[in-house]
Amino acid sequence: MPILAASTLPFLTAPLESALKRISELGFQGVEIYFEGAHNMAPRDVSDVLSTYDFKVFLHAPFSDLNLASFNETILAESKHRIKSALKTASDVGSELATVHFGRYSPLGLSYPDSAVENNLKSIVEIQSFAENIGMPIAFENAPSGFGAMCGSLEVLKELIESKGIKITLDMGHANTWENTLPEFIQTFGSAIVHTHLHDNAGGSDDHHSLGRGSIDYKAAFKALQEINYKKALCLELLYEEDLVSSRDWIKPQIW
Repeated sequence: MPILAASTLPFLTAPLESALKRISELGFQGVEIYFEGAHNMAPRDVSDVLSTYDFKVFLHAPFSDLNLASFNETILAESKHRIKSALKTASDVGSELATVHFGRYSPLGLSYPDSAVENNLKSIVEIQSFAENIGMPIAFENAPSGFGAMCGSLEVLKELIESKGIKITLDMGHANTWENTLPEFIQTFGSAIVHTHLHDNAGGSDDHHSLGRGSIDYKAAFKALQEINYKKALCLELLYEEDLVSSRDWIKPQIW
């Protein structure tokens, strides 16, 4: 059976120690460190904070102000540097897996889409190679639809899985903003799905609502996960503690 994990996102402005304490009190088996803001810490500090807990640990690499498809050489270099640094931290603290965001189309990239895609693919290969060299399992997260979305549709992701051998963190809220159903995403990607993010929306935008508040058919999604024998983490990625609590209570009767 999959384990239930929580992202530190609802507690991002609080110290990581406070976030972990609250997530532990709420009864979660795993934690995904949202490696941004106050939770972007040196490996030794992260290890020290984690040492008093028995979590399965995951890490979400930073993406704010970063872009793996950027035409700006300084931004592109810094984006890759920041992500590699986070992956090294993930490895040092014993993280089970790290999630990485794809690049996206900038306004300039929309005028030169082929070049933007090429930049993104080169970055993916470079990040993959770095992760393999340090023995850190990684997965790339499907993007929500909307401005700048480069790697979110079923067809694009299927091609990346087949051509680059990537693994996927399936963000179910993001997938719900595209045309295909969640079971279609799950059945198509199969064993390439190694992590999940759960939140809800009505299909029009990436709202990160509590589970049950949007249009996602989680019963069908969980059935599809069961059919591919998915046993990895189900990670709640909410914005507010009250939504994390209500989603925890909502999901427990749903899990097979």
